[in-house]
Amino acid sequence: MEKVVSFLTALVMTISGFFFPQTGGEIYLLGESHSNATMTAKELELWGECYDQGMRDLFVEFPYYMGEYLNLWMDAPDDTILTQIFADISDTAGASQVVWDFFHTIKEQYPETVFHGTDVGHCYETMGARYLAYLEQTGQKDSEAYRITLENIEQGRSYYEDHDGDYAYREPLMAQNFQRAYDALPAGTSVMGIYGAEHTNPGELDPTGSAPNMASQLQEVYGDKLHSTDLTATVEETERAGETQTVTIGGQAYTAVLLAAYRRPATGEGVAYWQVPGAYDVAKGLPLSNIVYPLPNFPCETEQGQVYIVETTQSDGTVERNFCRTDGEIYYDMVCATGFIPEG
Repeated sequence: MEKVVSFLTALVMTISGFFFPQTGGEIYLLGESHSNATMTAKELELWGECYDQGMRDLFVEFPYYMGEYLNLWMDAPDDTILTQIFADISDTAGASQVVWDFFHTIKEQYPETVFHGTDVGHCYETMGARYLAYLEQTGQKDSEAYRITLENIEQGRSYYEDHDGDYAYREPLMAQNFQRAYDALPAGTSVMGIYGAEHTNPGELDPTGSAPNMASQLQEVYGDKLHSTDLTATVEETERAGETQTVTIGGQAYTAVLLAAYRRPATGEGVAYWQVPGAYDVAKGLPLSNIVYPLPNFPCETEQGQVYIVETTQSDGTVERNFCRTDGEIYYDMVCATGFIPEG
């Protein structure tokens, strides 16, 4: 079973904002890919900086009632509440070991953190209904928390049942929920927020292109108090094009030429694409690996009968180099480069 690999090829963007946390009513948004271990580690590092500066309020892309459950769990002696949360979200990207460990690190290292869930009411029939019952059982039926929970549940019901998961419906509600939670804090409170990157880049539309995203709407309200850093953004290292390195294929030395390179400044991850001229005749006789690379994902032109190297750099500096050749093979209706083992 071949492994079809796609890298950072289409994401040629710039960082939208810089992260220098200050107190005084500032809003710092981080855009992520959900359950990405490298980005989650960076988020914990940045929240640590904020926490050291006195921030305690962490806004998250969860429903209001999930944020409130997390706050209850922060004071709980065991993981009963967190386990129930993960059962509720079991079919989502958030139900991962990465996210579980993230919450535990927050609880252990930043115990005064207060979560603020500002998304529409996902899991409204399970988590939402259960939290509503909890408020009733604890005599809070007339509270603001009860009113917000009812509203959040209705947002979720309408999002899924009436609007078929439409971003144009969701984004304004995310902005409204954020504004409600932020404006309820004491004046001058600075906060950090973690959301999917499609929600956090000011000036951009939602993924469907039909409405301003959450950050764009918040920027209209908070202006230059809103700061956004896109942890998913990559930049092209154009100055590196044409670099060379010596590689060995089938026992022979060849000169590889760099075609394109990309880097994620926020995490240090990167990917580089090299071509090895004159190596195909030797490479075509070498054994295959179990990886194929869809040629449409390459950020540069490719030719049949050539050898390429896809070189990925992890956040810890580890470099992985994969060799492939263009044999004209087709996988899943895409022309692909076929991975091979250079040692033979």
